[in-house]
Amino acid sequence: NDGSVTPLGAREAMSEKTALALSPDGQAVAYADTTSLWLRSTTTGTLLWSANSKPARITELKFSPDGKTVAAACVDGLVRRWHAESGRPRPSLRGPNLRVYALAYTDDGKRMASGSRDGTIRLWDTETGENTIVIRAHDDYVHALAFAPGGETLYSGSGDGTVRSWSRRPFAERWAERVDMLERRTRLRATVEKQMQALRNPEAVAVHLQEAEMDPKDRMVALDLVLELSEAGDSK
Repeated sequence: NDGSVTPLGAREAMSEKTALALSPDGQAVAYADTTSLWLRSTTTGTLLWSANSKPARITELKFSPDGKTVAAACVDGLVRRWHAESGRPRPSLRGPNLRVYALAYTDDGKRMASGSRDGTIRLWDTETGENTIVIRAHDDYVHALAFAPGGETLYSGSGDGTVRSWSRRPFAERWAERVDMLERRTRLRATVEKQMQALRNPEAVAVHLQEAEMDPKDRMVALDLVLELSEAGDSK
């Protein structure tokens, strides 16, 4: 906060750093310069361990949410992993021979997303190392990834200039939810229209709906219809 500089390490201090990640508890920092990786204590600066990814350059580092694993995105298509406590290698996640630029963990650490040069996103089971899903996401490299809390939605940023979101929920589930909402709108529309005509005041209709005993989803749809009909009336 006071703008002071605290160097971590001497021999590697002048090399170009390509990636950095802080452990979840803030007690360790991992950083890389092309093909070398170091883990140091943030309180003492002590080197805890070092490793390398030769011959592949490291583009990003991530700690798992529990702090037990350090993962590195590499330009040879691998996501290399190490045990954070000891520095022992863990099995790599092996995709096609394409540069990996971005990594993201779900908050439970059970899944990881990686973004590649060809615009694809791959989802991995971190326990088995299995590549479970491939998303043809962008027209250029995927350079940034982030999971929303709960891990149901993944956001991606790309060299094609777009930011997109992706849902884990199966298409059939999302489609069924959409159909259900449309059916509720059709069923409730006539009732809401009659109340609008009778009360001639959208706010009064909204209050009536809030106080009525009805299914919560029906209430939400009905209130949306009140707003929609009110705006349609104002535009005439």
